[in-house]
Amino acid sequence: VSARVLGLSTRVAVPAALGLAQIGEFSLVLMALGLDAGVFSDADKGPFLSVAVLSMALTPFALRFAPRLARLLSRAPKAAAPGHDGAPGVGGGHGAGLAIEDHVIVVGYGVTGRNVTRLLQRHSLHHVVLEMNPATVRRIRGEVEHVQYGDATQEEVLNHAGIRGARVLVIAIPDPAGARQIVAVARKLRPDLVILARTRLVSEVDALRRLGAQDVVPEEFETSLELAGRVLASYGVSERAVAREKLAIRRERYGMLLEGAPPPPPADDLDTLLGEVDVASLAVPPASSLVGRSLRELDLRRLTGVTVLALTRDGHSSANPDPDSRIAAGDILAVMGGPEQVRQVRALLE
Repeated sequence: VSARVLGLSTRVAVPAALGLAQIGEFSLVLMALGLDAGVFSDADKGPFLSVAVLSMALTPFALRFAPRLARLLSRAPKAAAPGHDGAPGVGGGHGAGLAIEDHVIVVGYGVTGRNVTRLLQRHSLHHVVLEMNPATVRRIRGEVEHVQYGDATQEEVLNHAGIRGARVLVIAIPDPAGARQIVAVARKLRPDLVILARTRLVSEVDALRRLGAQDVVPEEFETSLELAGRVLASYGVSERAVAREKLAIRRERYGMLLEGAPPPPPADDLDTLLGEVDVASLAVPPASSLVGRSLRELDLRRLTGVTVLALTRDGHSSANPDPDSRIAAGDILAVMGGPEQVRQVRALLE
């Protein structure tokens, strides 16, 4: 009741209530104090302990049943005004959908949802944000194109967000059970909708895909790739080489996750042509022995095998720089060569 009064949806209120329903282990401390104070008698101790232990033992089962109960209660008639779901003044009605087409619906405005929305804004793509935190909805009212308060597991909420005319649905919430419900409802409403979902664990990918999500991004997998990339970078491996390694692992891993799905697109033509060649940007340290020498004098091509593609100084870049250009501290050299050749240039610069 408290959660509903505060404007939270049934999907949040029911699990919270069932999670707090047990007597809890702290009650055992209170019981000991009650016995000492004479509030409890020894005869009360047995029944009290039995009820406490039973309520704690039932909690995992209650929490497992919570999403199903929330769905059942959500389908019941609501006492709140239409479109507000218990949060007056926050969201619009859930009746007629928005008068926009070919837009993106973003569910959740956490870090993931905010970044997706920012890119959509940068490319002037129409979008609708669905958020269940009333404070967040009020705060971002002037920041995003359309924002609505509502539970995306409900058909009327998705309809009001214009799912019939949307191109993409992005599920950016960290709740696996909620994400599965949203995918199932959205797929029922729009069999041809592109559904992209975020999840924390690789083990959750299969369930989301079975329900109809075309693409699922597991955070633990992407985090492991990013960490591995940082390790390689700390050993001087170029950004392009790191990106190439990450792409290869993604193709291999997502190919396993998406078994039976269409094959991934072919590698970029430039990657195919360049093969193992790296393109790296290398800064010239102030104490480098190369400072003051011209590219002709250095003859990096003969010395290391790399080709200097560009030289950047004070923010201005020169493609295919003149061989008589002299290197200054702070310059950035864009060089192309094999991984070992790039490492040799980096060693020379340092």
